[in-house]
Amino acid sequence: MARKELAQWKVSDRTCGEIMQVGNEAASTTTSSSGTTTGANKRKRMAEEEPAMVHAEDHEMNENVAKTDQVTSGIPDTIKKELKDRWTVLSSERKAKTKGSDGYAAFEDIQSFAAVKKSYHKTSVKGILAMTGGGGRGGAGDGHDKIITSSKDKHLYVYDWEEEKVKHNFAAKAVAGGAGLLDCVGDLVAMVDSNGGLKVLAGNKFVTLSGKGDDEDIALDHVVGVKVHPTGRHVFVAEKSGKIWLFELDSENEIMKEATTWNGLEDKSDDISCTCVGLHPDGLILAIGRSDGKIGLWDLNTEKLATTLAMSNQAESSPITVIDFSEKGVHLASVDDKGNVSVWDLRKQKSMISMNIPEGVSCVSFCPIGKYFAYGTLKGQVVVTAVKDWDKKAILSDGDKGAISGLSWGKDAKSMAVTSTTSRVVKIWGLLDK
Repeated sequence: MARKELAQWKVSDRTCGEIMQVGNEAASTTTSSSGTTTGANKRKRMAEEEPAMVHAEDHEMNENVAKTDQVTSGIPDTIKKELKDRWTVLSSERKAKTKGSDGYAAFEDIQSFAAVKKSYHKTSVKGILAMTGGGGRGGAGDGHDKIITSSKDKHLYVYDWEEEKVKHNFAAKAVAGGAGLLDCVGDLVAMVDSNGGLKVLAGNKFVTLSGKGDDEDIALDHVVGVKVHPTGRHVFVAEKSGKIWLFELDSENEIMKEATTWNGLEDKSDDISCTCVGLHPDGLILAIGRSDGKIGLWDLNTEKLATTLAMSNQAESSPITVIDFSEKGVHLASVDDKGNVSVWDLRKQKSMISMNIPEGVSCVSFCPIGKYFAYGTLKGQVVVTAVKDWDKKAILSDGDKGAISGLSWGKDAKSMAVTSTTSRVVKIWGLLDK
């Protein structure tokens, strides 16, 4: 990425601009007159200071660029303009949006959370498999009080947190394939079902997928991840093979039309597959989790791989199962299938913390301003920690041993919605006297 291109990324609070700047510097490693690689020497010094560093894998990545179809066949200019226009708005609002109010919850408040004894959202069959929404996130006019769940009764429920009632109940005829395989922005909901297929709900109707041709059908193969863009009109879909699809909503014809596809893996090894995806809150960085424990960060503006995150003990890594960005956009959380949870500082490209949770982790969530970080275990516990003060812990548990399938923060982090695979209730945790 050229310096001229980088200039437009510079935003307040050192978010996207710095992430891309670091990726550019890493991918532009040069050789000094002494015959040593200057970028490698810099990373070596950094690695001596920080044991769990990101490896941008400069030379390997550059070689692979020449070998593979890493660059997309082209995001149409009209769509790219929409993505960038939305980025401009969101990045300009980011600092104010992620500044805590005077009434923002203290960690001691979270440690005092209890399950609110009320009859909140219930499904007809025990088992909520995924939840999305809330947390103050969204776009396209989306409020943060709406959460969507997928339950074992094969329905999608739209629940209004503020009004404490179910607003809509849609017969999806399928269930989400797991926590993190359900996403929404505004009235656009996308879900990966248990068979690896995709269902998209636009407003009050399920829409069909369409290829670039008017009568061309789409055949998706083992979908592992889906993200709705903050425009509320575009959906990214990842297949296990590494193929990434971008669809655009055609509301008039009630279809999601293919815009472009590309290979999201920087090499074509049969041993490496895509396992999950994440999308930066400003909408121009797509994170791709891999079976070898690495995470590729794609710059959707240049349509190129910016950098790859990898732990220093990469030989011991396992497939990435969950990716989540903080609302500020400077932190990324990842989980692998051995219960290793890592939180990355994208400005420095290093892991801030890596912790092993023996019981396994099914989902994670940063609070609206990125001050607190929560993870849900496969044994029914929710653990909340303070970012940068990781020894602080608050544990939310009411005896339910089902895997946590969704975490959603309330306004000012004063409450949290929690779902599990063995409960038919969306449980709201908070302060009983407030």
